[in-house]
This record gives sequence, C-alpha cells and structure tokens, in this order.
Amino acid sequence: MGELCGIGTPYSTNLHQPALCSMFASVVLSAIALSSILVQALVLPSPPGPFSVSLSLAEIVDSFRDDPYAPNSQPRRLMLSIFSPTRWDLCQNTTVPYMPTPVAEAYDAMFKPYVPIGTFESLSLSVCSHMAIQGTSPRPKDATRVLVFSPGLGNSRLEYNTLAMAIAAKGWTVITIDHPYDAVAVTFLDGTTVYAANISTDAQIDYDVSVRTADMRFVVNQVRANTSLVPINGAKVESIQTLGHSLGGATALDILLQDDADILSAINLDGQLFGPVVTAGVPKPFLLIGNQQHNLTSDPTWASAYNASTGIKVDLDVRDSVHGTFSDLPFLAAITGLDNGSTSEELGLLVGTIPGLQVNGLLAELVDTWMSRTGAHATLDHLVTALGSIPHVDVQNYTQSRSEK
Repeated sequence: MGELCGIGTPYSTNLHQPALCSMFASVVLSAIALSSILVQALVLPSPPGPFSVSLSLAEIVDSFRDDPYAPNSQPRRLMLSIFSPTRWDLCQNTTVPYMPTPVAEAYDAMFKPYVPIGTFESLSLSVCSHMAIQGTSPRPKDATRVLVFSPGLGNSRLEYNTLAMAIAAKGWTVITIDHPYDAVAVTFLDGTTVYAANISTDAQIDYDVSVRTADMRFVVNQVRANTSLVPINGAKVESIQTLGHSLGGATALDILLQDDADILSAINLDGQLFGPVVTAGVPKPFLLIGNQQHNLTSDPTWASAYNASTGIKVDLDVRDSVHGTFSDLPFLAAITGLDNGSTSEELGLLVGTIPGLQVNGLLAELVDTWMSRTGAHATLDHLVTALGSIPHVDVQNYTQSRSEK
C-alpha cells in the first residue's frame, strides 16, 4: 500500500520512501499491547486562532477524464473536505465524525500495533456550524485565500483533518483531496467505498503523480469556476496555493510546472520528488520542509529540482521530526494519551519527539508565514528570518528568483 507506513447537512455537498517503510514495519510490534484498552468516544478540540473553522464535504466529478484505476470505465470522481475560517461570534459548535466507518476501520487495521480496534471510529471533530444571520457573512475576507492539499501515497485526506483545521483557523480556506485507488480507502457521499490499488514501483509512482496532478488541477479549476465549492458569498478568490505531504508534496510542486497564473506557490512537506519536476524544476516560489534528516544533501531529487528551478525557493528542516510528524498522528497520539508511558519511545520513531499538542500549531505557523509573505511579495531575507524564528525550524538554503537577481 505504498506510503501507508509513511504517515503517513452543511457537512455534505454533492457537486456532480522504502527505508521509512522498513522502519515502520519493525517498530513496536512486540512492545505495545493495547488491545485491552477500552475505546471511548473522544471529541478532538478546536484549534486556537483568530477564526473558528467550519467543515463541508464535496464530491466532484471530472466528466472529461476517465478514472485510470477504476475496474470499469467511469469518470474520475474525487472526495474533498473544505475547511473554512469563520467568525467566532457567528458560530455554534457541532461534532462530526473524524472518519467514516470504512476508512476508520482501514486505519484501525493499519495501526493495530499501536491502538485498539475502534480508535479511529471513536474520534470526532468539533467544528463550527455557523448561524444564519441575515445580511452578515459568517466568513472573513481571508476566506478568499485558498490552499489545496494533497496527502501522502496511501494516506486518506482525513488523516490531516486537525492540521487542516489549524491552518484554516489562521484565515485560510483549506481544501483536502482524496485520490481514489491511491488512498487506503475513500468513502463517497453515496456510501460506496473504494480501496487502494498496488502503487509501489517508481514507474507506478511517476504515473500516479501525473494522475494526482490532474486531480489537483481539476480542483483548482472548480475553485475558480464554482463558488459553491468554496462558499465565499460570491467574493473573488484572492489567491490559490498548494501544499502536500510526501507524494502529495511532489504533487503540489508538479502542478507548478504548468506555470499556471492561478497558483501562486507551493509547499512540499517532506516528500521525495518524482516525474519531470526533478530535472525541469519549477518557475514559481516553493518551500521544501524536511524532517531533521531530509534535505538537499540527503535527497538528490530535492537538490536537482532546487537547482533547476528559477523562482524563489527555500529549504528548511524541522528538528525532532520524522516523516510522520507532518500529519495528524502526533496530535492524535497526544490527545489519546498514547505518547505517554512505555509506548512513547517507540511512537517517537513514527511521529517524532516534538510534543504532539504543539505540532499542528508549529506547522500551521510555517504554512501561514510562507503563504502570507509570498502572497504579499515580502523580501526573501524577511521571509527567511520569519521562517527561522519558528521553534524547531532550521533554514538550510534559500535563493532569490533568477529574474530578480
């Protein structure tokens, strides 16, 4: 299942690395015995920030593109989560499932060495159910800033729910994408679920990046053309930027190859690069965020793309992090108490040693600092200083756009 070891109502709208994997397989299988723990329902707290966050789900269908992985000929359809910043004074909190049952069951099975069966199904999100106040928009002007997110290979978009909420609480509308037959499981609005295909060789992964990029491009087009996908009351979308974890990070950069005026910049969260971007580079600003052992020296795909790219580019690493830090897993381990006691050392190999309750805030601050200052055309020195002031962050390399030198 590819990168699974790399972790990696208003609520519904119908819009008709190998070494890391080996480490995951060897960690804590004999050290953790959690099957006797009683699973209790747990509502995950809302993130702090200037805004509350509302959530809607959307299913969109690309009728001009066949799904290359589906067993029968059919249009490509995608599931999205849309996290929107919303004024606190216009919110009433409600709870929604963290994952639908089929996806939660797949995650319970995947993380059986760590958690008792039923853990992921027991989780809920606390989100804003905005009140209808005539003549008053529940969303701030900043809701016009859109961030489109792609998950790691094999991972569900839902594994990044709380991270997406932390970013949205800073004023971004965050759209997370499921890539069907790539994610471990995708449940659509009609209740049907599709499961992951075997995507494991370099050739298969190269091809999958092209499929993912087409998915992301379709979402970007929908954002531009259909305001019901990003409900901002008819306001013009101010900017679109891309973000992804692992293979999602490769996807976020790959779409910049098109030099599309719609997309301002991209962030890659700890993802090895695949496809033409490795040798061609990209013409727009991008940020590479690596774990403490992932950088231009350790990853030749990063070094090649960095040297070939012509826009502003920054490479940094996050101390005390591992590949799985860049997901909800550290937060979930902390909030459920799994990072305490005898399991904490073993879990550190999976989620890193930054306190789990701090990870989402740290990553949201990184994303917001880059996206806000890139959009405001801040000087590179000021941008790098701001990024380097965030705890656990070490800036390794940065280069001005060649056109501005």
